[in-house]
Amino acid sequence: MRQRTLHPIATTFLWLILATTTALAQKIYVDVNGSDSNTGDLKSPVASIHKAAEIAREISAKNAKGPIKILIGKGHYPLARPLGITAGVNDFNNVPVIFKGNAAAKPVFIGGYEIKGFVKISEKLWKVHVPQAAAPGTQFEQLYINGKRSQRAKSPNDGFYHPLAVSEDIIKQGTGRVAEEAVQKIKLAPDIFELLTKTSSEEREGILLKFYHFWDNTFKPFINLNPADCTVSIHGKGMQMWNKITEKSFLEIENAMAFLDEPGEWYLNKKGDLYYFPREGEIINDVKCIAPLTNQFITLKGSTKARLKNISFENIEFRTSNYNLPGGIFDPTQAAYRAGAAIEIDSASNINIKNCRISQTGANAIWFRRACRDSRVSHCYLHDLGAGAVKIGETETRKDDNDLTKNIRVDNNIIRSGGRVLPCAVAVIIFKASENIVTHNEISDFYYTGISVGWVWGYASSPSKGNKILYNHIHNLGQEVLSDMGGIYTLGASEETVISNNVIHDISAHEYGAWGIYCDQGSSFIEIENNLVYKCGSAGFHQHFGKDNVVRNNIFALNGQGELQLTRVEKHRSLLFTNNIVYSEKPEIFLSNWSAADIKADSNAYWTANKVQPKFARQNFSEWQAKSKDLHSKLLNPAFVNAMAGNFRITNLSTAKQIKFKPFDYRSAGVYGDAAWKALAKSAKAE
Repeated sequence: MRQRTLHPIATTFLWLILATTTALAQKIYVDVNGSDSNTGDLKSPVASIHKAAEIAREISAKNAKGPIKILIGKGHYPLARPLGITAGVNDFNNVPVIFKGNAAAKPVFIGGYEIKGFVKISEKLWKVHVPQAAAPGTQFEQLYINGKRSQRAKSPNDGFYHPLAVSEDIIKQGTGRVAEEAVQKIKLAPDIFELLTKTSSEEREGILLKFYHFWDNTFKPFINLNPADCTVSIHGKGMQMWNKITEKSFLEIENAMAFLDEPGEWYLNKKGDLYYFPREGEIINDVKCIAPLTNQFITLKGSTKARLKNISFENIEFRTSNYNLPGGIFDPTQAAYRAGAAIEIDSASNINIKNCRISQTGANAIWFRRACRDSRVSHCYLHDLGAGAVKIGETETRKDDNDLTKNIRVDNNIIRSGGRVLPCAVAVIIFKASENIVTHNEISDFYYTGISVGWVWGYASSPSKGNKILYNHIHNLGQEVLSDMGGIYTLGASEETVISNNVIHDISAHEYGAWGIYCDQGSSFIEIENNLVYKCGSAGFHQHFGKDNVVRNNIFALNGQGELQLTRVEKHRSLLFTNNIVYSEKPEIFLSNWSAADIKADSNAYWTANKVQPKFARQNFSEWQAKSKDLHSKLLNPAFVNAMAGNFRITNLSTAKQIKFKPFDYRSAGVYGDAAWKALAKSAKAE
């Protein structure tokens, strides 16, 4: 039989058809009106990103070069389970895949379910039965009414209680510094104790005592009521000797029907009956009530042998993730480091999250955990967070450098309103990870630290090197709830780490420790330059102890107790302090042991706003200099335009010239981009 051949023109036409078909196959469409039985093309969109990811895997398996674009239409999409991508199981063979929504009208993925059918049982109370929360293990601990995080019923409604006394009985010490098992007895004021006695036995099983002590929280149920001395007891691990619950600690009592006495509060019993005290103006038939369902939106899991690569998420909003206290207990853990995130990433490279919104989380928003590389979070709005916004690296030390997280960039994001479930969380934290860059972020409204770098206490070797913290605007932290915090906080040896061009202000603590830049235990080899730090409750800069840090060309002004603090005196050089402008309302410039430590201070300008003679560790300036301190420094007025109003432009350029201070544009700190983005960063509250 004679074999037919195609004419060259026909052959060319066929290739054009095939090429066009292939190009079309590189785009997968998701729409709220689609169906997962569809093919995913423009005229036949699928309904879920899970199905779109399956189609993308099929395309990538055919040796596609990519990128594969999953284009998501506007609308609200339920997300009952996370989008999980695991290397070697359901990945994309490293073909670039972009999950992309419309920039103007972002699609919204909601990790919760709507509760309908409230019935009015009194002027101040609505009720609905929630079948999904009627079985053990299905109870939720957060709730959102008309887009707002609502408060689980608690007492007091405003402010906090204090324990009258705290004692501890060790049951089993074990080998560690913290007892393996102990009972703490908490003495309460009679009126507070009486409030607990009014609760039912069923309620008492779920009541949570929430303590705020120094930089930590302890959340536990109580195990008994003792009317003889108005005490309750909590059981579990022993208290940390360095951070005990004391009479000064704050206390809230949460989760009982008896506490449901404030608009916006709710209570869920074990039968699944939800009670709600409506806010003014809320209409029972129009209320939108969402309970969280899934702990996570996305999980990306590679391994050191099979790394995930080249996955992006753009123009998408993720809303409402769950977090329940394990066993109703939260033991004190600095920075809430054990808490997970709504988006968790392991052993992956080139993962990009761009122009997304994440809100209403139970815990953290994003965590680049183990062995993540070359990835980015940019132009994202992260707010109304149960814990922090972005976590980088692990707390565990890995022997293989390939397991270390490196080169994660967090740039141009608005990060606010965090710590709503775990107040001790940090907005952005770098654990044992190196060469990461945190730049141009707006960070505010957390109860603890803004940016934390390093996770080694003391002078042991640390992998947290070469991190850059640049051009961030960090403000309104602490809010007199916790203590011992910094706008920027560091730990351990940090070679080649730079903290530069940040603006930090309005940090306030409950008991002590509201610092602008806080170099804690063993912080060493850090370059701190061109930062503006003002109106922090304690001091603009504090070094607990460390080695060979460089503090150069900064402005420290109008800080609460003094401008500069150093705690531990050591034999080695603690820091170099040069070319800085220090401007104080109070006479005391230096706090603690600044004068006794090995510090090279030179070519700085000091001035007091009220013309009172400044004190340098209880000495006047001449006495200070006579001890070979600050020999080329001067008492000079920088003549700021209006320091009290936050305008630190220097009008007396002679001051800068005499100490070789190089003026920097502190207005460059914070987000960049269009006017709407900048306006959102400056707005007083989250949208």
